[in-house]
Amino acid sequence: AEEQQRHRPQLASPCMPLSATAEAPEALAPSMPRVPSALTEAVFSGSEWQRPVRGSEVELFLHIAYWLACLIDWLLGREPRVIENAPVPQTEWPRMFANWKLSAS
Repeated sequence: AEEQQRHRPQLASPCMPLSATAEAPEALAPSMPRVPSALTEAVFSGSEWQRPVRGSEVELFLHIAYWLACLIDWLLGREPRVIENAPVPQTEWPRMFANWKLSAS
């Protein structure tokens, strides 16, 4: 009998929105402290050669810069650095020449 009394308000008005009868999800979830994480605080750790291609970089220039860095490392007698099972050149500065804005000016 008590069970039926609890469900009667919903049955009496089928057009009533569900949100009016149900509890808010915030009330059901345990309150946990939220710590804002700023995207500006995100830091990339790894080699410059592992970064994705940026919007202002040309893929062909990037490949040329990569092989130039490999050549520089070979001439200097440096071994490629192994990061996450991928060998990358130790010389990272040639990547800036893959930027078409820098190359065009």
